Amino acid sequence: MSFSEQLSSLSLKIEKTIGKLPKEHPIIEWIAAAKRNYEADKKMLAYSRACYAQFVLEDLMKIQKYDTRLFESFKSKLKPRPMSLSTYFGLRMEIRVGAALIDGKKKFIKEETPDFILDNPNNLGMECSSVILDPNRTLIPQKLSYKIEATLKKKNTCKFKTPINILLIDMTNLLFHEGDKNHSAELADMDVLKPNLRHILEQSVFTALILYCYAWEPINEGNGATLHSCYIRLDKNKILPDHKEFLDSQYPFGDFWLKGHLSAHV
Repeated sequence: MSFSEQLSSLSLKIEKTIGKLPKEHPIIEWIAAAKRNYEADKKMLAYSRACYAQFVLEDLMKIQKYDTRLFESFKSKLKPRPMSLSTYFGLRMEIRVGAALIDGKKKFIKEETPDFILDNPNNLGMECSSVILDPNRTLIPQKLSYKIEATLKKKNTCKFKTPINILLIDMTNLLFHEGDKNHSAELADMDVLKPNLRHILEQSVFTALILYCYAWEPINEGNGATLHSCYIRLDKNKILPDHKEFLDSQYPFGDFWLKGHLSAHV
């Protein structure tokens, strides 16, 4: 099957699963960007863009199989017009975490503030967020870690239904911008990033912080690509044993650890 045929097939699957989305929707824009880049002979960029659309489809289908009511809720939330990138990335993070919990065979209830409440450990909450850099801003910051720090501090002021919570933040957009000459590569430097975030974490209401990101890589000698979901984990010094046990099973320690990946390569 040619790449164009794959894109057409992917578009049909998305429409069948979610419904018809407007052309400015982020998922449809991934597919449009894949088509543009392929036609411009930028094949790796084309493959990577298609991967983002494929991955959200796979996660939604996983959730649909697990809980149709939860799937319908996510499907409904994906349809507002217009949908900002900030709103999309936040919702995408919830979908990714939900799919990851399903993969890990963890029972949960979908809620709001926090987004997920676990069955075991009992009453442990998981709050999702995302950070993006506004492309229209005139002031360009050299360091992007302030976005993560600001989100952690803002979420710290929320009133949660659960006494103990884990904060999960998608920082993919920031890592993308770090490749720009205007920004320092601070987020990729764990020796700098971790101590700063740990200091804020210890003073917060959260028992742990998990930073998510997506990373694509070429396959088949450059004739395709796959997409990985990775994370960084930080725990409070006085984390409770059963909460640490959950995190050790769902998010084992490491600098950048793989949490999931595409099952269908593009």
